This record gives sequence, structure tokens and C-alpha cells, in this order.
Amino acid sequence: MRQHIVSTKGRRRWQGIPGIERAANGRLWVTFYSGGPREPDPANRVLLTTSTDNGRTWSDPEPVADSALRSASQSTSPPGHDRAYDPGLWHAPDGRLWLIYNQANLETREFTVWARVAEDSTREDPDWSAPVPVELDAGFLVHLNRPTVLSTGEWLLPMTWAADAPADWFASGASSRASPSPPTPARAGNCRAPSTRPPGRSRT
Repeated sequence: MRQHIVSTKGRRRWQGIPGIERAANGRLWVTFYSGGPREPDPANRVLLTTSTDNGRTWSDPEPVADSALRSASQSTSPPGHDRAYDPGLWHAPDGRLWLIYNQANLETREFTVWARVAEDSTREDPDWSAPVPVELDAGFLVHLNRPTVLSTGEWLLPMTWAADAPADWFASGASSRASPSPPTPARAGNCRAPSTRPPGRSRT
């Protein structure tokens, strides 16, 4: 098995939670997140890098979801949100590359899932859409895995959700079904996951 370094942390204090996809022409895409002294932290942001030589060399990681980049002329993060984290890459059946990630803000108690779409992932610098929310009637949403395409053409996107927003960064579990494009999700079902935390201990 060959191993290649995608990115050293450089001036970043940490980095992790990567996702990878390959375009039709062989171009590789990798996303991960970093920012701030740790995770979770309001300074967390999503980065993206690409390779055309099968992973031997990689472009400098560029932020694609970062509240610090908001301006009057350009927005890579929805207004009113801070932390961007747990990104995933996925090629839809139509060939478009989806970047799906989470946004969270403890001050506003907003915990949401967002997506950006690249029409042509074979290009080094594809045009990415503005962030689009995956809107469900829930106080807390977080995604981690890729969608699954059903035989009906619908997309099944597993997400953790809760009716009410938590007081800290985390809550508990279900799933959402979305039609292809644009995403128009509806809750498909849910399962309750038992807590794995020791009694009296909170996650920090």
C-alpha cells in the first residue's frame, strides 16, 4: 500500500477528519477541517485540496467554509454561523461534486447542515455554488456520512438530529431522505442511540 502526505499542519495547531473523492479524469479531492486551538471551537473551518498525480503532490489547502471569510462581495459561510466542521465529499449520479458540512454557533444555538456543489470536478479551480442549507424542522442537525442513492432515485442522507438545540456542541440520533437536486429533505425515520458517556461525565 502506498502512502502519501496530503497536508502537514504547518501553522495550524491541529487538523483532521478527512474525506476524499476522485473525479472522472483521476483528479483527487480531499477535504478536512482545522482552525482554532482544538475541536470543537468557533474558529473551526473546512479546507479543500486537490491532486492530479494520484496523490503524490497536493495543492495548498484552501478554506471553503469559514465565517472569517464573509464579506459584502463573497460569502463562504452562512451569515450568523461560526464553526464549520465534519466535511464530506460525494459525487452525485449526475457527476457533480458535493461538499457537505456542518455549521454550529453556540451563541445563536444554531446547528445546521450545509452543502456546496461543483459542476465540474475535473478542473483545478471549479466554480462552487453558494452554500445551500439542508433544511429540516429540528433544533440540532449534524451529518457525517455520504448519501446513499436508492432505487427510486431518492438520496438517503444519514444525520444526527434533535428536536431542541443543546446547550453545548453535542446532542443525539436519526436519518433524512432527500430528493436529488436541489435537496428537498423530509425526515424518513429515526433510531435512538444509547448514551456512551459514563454517568456524570460531560463531553468537552
